[in-house]
Amino acid sequence: METLKKRKRKNAVHYVNNKQFLQDIIKYTKLNKRAIENNLEPPKIPDSIGLAIFNMANHFAHKHNFSYLLFKDDMILDGIESCVRAIRFNKFDPSKSSNPFAYFTQIIFYAFLKRIYIEETQKAIRYKKMRFQLSDEMFELEQEGIDINQLMPDDIHDFIDKYERTKKRSTNKVKTPKTQKNKYINILHTVILDT
Repeated sequence: METLKKRKRKNAVHYVNNKQFLQDIIKYTKLNKRAIENNLEPPKIPDSIGLAIFNMANHFAHKHNFSYLLFKDDMILDGIESCVRAIRFNKFDPSKSSNPFAYFTQIIFYAFLKRIYIEETQKAIRYKKMRFQLSDEMFELEQEGIDINQLMPDDIHDFIDKYERTKKRSTNKVKTPKTQKNKYINILHTVILDT
């Protein structure tokens, strides 16, 4: 029986060259630390780093988990902002890891989860307000025998109930140092994976 050999693509081009990205970050980190020591303004982040971050956030937003979301542009901007903040404050340590692509992808992922959490919270607030306004305005109709709940679509009620259950579940947990990350992951599971 023949063993199948893994085929390597010739001249495979990735949207981020990890080795070059690492070198650029090391170079910028040295310049940034020197500027901080001399009480100077931090140097401009090089275009090569900015382009790499932009490409990572853009490609990550096209994953199947996030492809249907309407606020994808906001997620991308949040991811870029978080990465720039991490670079500006020298959060990436090349002595601990030589894979900046993985490090910044994780930052982008958690920025996306945070944006999803914010958007879902705002959506729940809007739906609750709409339900409250309808109940005030439709009080007279209810006295005539018309059910207010029939005037609102079922998915709005389902969304509010689901949001309340998720919120109740996350507030009942004991606070640990990783609770903030876990909160975003729980939201991701209930919002994206359960739908």
